[in-house]
Parts: sequence; structure tokens; C-alpha cells
Amino acid sequence: MTFKDSLLKTAEIKEKCQPFIRACRGQPMFRGQGFTGDVVKRTKVQAVRKDRQPRDTSERVHQLMDDWFEEHVGMRTRSEAIFCTGSQAKAKMFGKTYYVFPVGDFKYVWGMDDGHGMSDTISVARQIRDSCAVQPRDNGPEMADKVLSDYSWKTTNLFTALREGAEIAILCDEVFLVPTFGTDTQWEEFFAKLT
Repeated sequence: MTFKDSLLKTAEIKEKCQPFIRACRGQPMFRGQGFTGDVVKRTKVQAVRKDRQPRDTSERVHQLMDDWFEEHVGMRTRSEAIFCTGSQAKAKMFGKTYYVFPVGDFKYVWGMDDGHGMSDTISVARQIRDSCAVQPRDNGPEMADKVLSDYSWKTTNLFTALREGAEIAILCDEVFLVPTFGTDTQWEEFFAKLT
């Protein structure tokens, strides 16, 4: 996939992804994938799964987190969202990196702990798992609430989340995945065609 090939998709992305283009204000959003699935070689639209199953988290903790997020932010982030970040290095830990553009309207949530560090769902899930391990099984919802309430979960200011490299759960039906380019200058040229 060449940079020139990606430029051919800018009109379609510009037309279908305006809410994200306005919200990101030029900050790229990345996703890493491909270790367990297909590697995307060309810009394409991909449906966001609404039945996502945990890879590294127990089903119980996955469900506890989904229930908590649904109650507190109105989103079942664990099973219905696609996880992205403003950090290409973080995305790379999960596979080949892509720029991500949600199609149409979308919701999102990201978080910071009380020490102003960024949250990531893997470490939060481990905290819940560890808390539940020392407590009786029927205290799962209370343990999830205790751990998740220690974070400040935000559903606004996507630009800051991207700039800080936070993990962001994006709730939408489809995304454009664009294989990443080699330089920041190419990103700037690509994004300029979207505005």
C-alpha cells in the first residue's frame, strides 16, 4: 500500500467521517491489529464487532466491566467498541498499525486515574480480577465499581485523549482503516485533504 493509494480514498473518508475529523483536530488515532486476524493492506471500511469476546481477560471480568460502563457512561465498551489510541507505539503492541476513522456519528470513552496517568483496560481488568480473587464471588460488581470508580472516565475532549496517547473505546458501526504512513509529513498531507 502506497501513500498515493491512500490519497485516493480521502474524498470518501472526508464525506463519511466528518464528526471524527472535526473532533480529532489533526491528531491521528491508531489501532494495532493483525496478530490474530487479517492484516489490512489497503484502506478499507471494517465493521465494528458488537459481540467482541475477551482475549486476555476472563469472561466474568469482561462482563463486570461491560455492566459498569453501561451503567455509568451508557456504553458496553468491552463487547461493542473498538479500542484505539493516540500513540502509534502503543498500537504497535497489538499488530500492524492503522489510522482509524469512525464512519458517521460515534461515541467514545477514555480515562485517567487519580494520579493523572492514563488508563488502559488490560491493567484495569487485572485490578478487578485481583480484587475479586481475594473477595467472595458475589462481590464482583462491588469490586468492579471500586476499581473503575478510581478513574476519571471522559466522554468528551477526544483531541486531548489522542494527544496524550490514551486508550480510547470507540463505539460506532464502521471504521476506515488506513495503513500508517512512514512520516508525520505524509500524515499532515493526508489530513489536509480531509479538511
